[in-house]
Amino acid sequence: MPTVRPAKYPLKCVLDASVAVKWFSQEEGTSRAEEFLSRAFAGSMEIYAPDLLVYEIANALFKGKRLDQEKISAALEMVYNSPLQLFPPDKLMVIAGVRFMFKYNLTFYDASYAALAHVLQVPLVSANVKDHKKIAEIEILEF
Repeated sequence: MPTVRPAKYPLKCVLDASVAVKWFSQEEGTSRAEEFLSRAFAGSMEIYAPDLLVYEIANALFKGKRLDQEKISAALEMVYNSPLQLFPPDKLMVIAGVRFMFKYNLTFYDASYAALAHVLQVPLVSANVKDHKKIAEIEILEF
């Protein structure tokens, strides 16, 4: 079983969509999510995500938060203008993702965040650790 502990402010981490969506909606954890982003802008933290994050943010803001087209477009523009480093799928990430998907019965979406954290050897920060906490190969920081 991996270590699951409350997220402090690591120097480097993978953030999943459950944290990033909080940048664009007022809900529990929004101020902490904004602090992660502020630290990245200040250069005191590096944050990473698979480029899948863009799709998940757009979908969550449309279906879950019911934001309009202009707000979603502005949110995605902010993501691209932020210091968040997006990673396209590469062979190592895909192979690790498929392995995690089968080993832990995850969606490939969830496995992709874990795979990136595993490949980069950094913790995964998530506000929804229900599935990620199964993954022994990575450190999970519960947001």
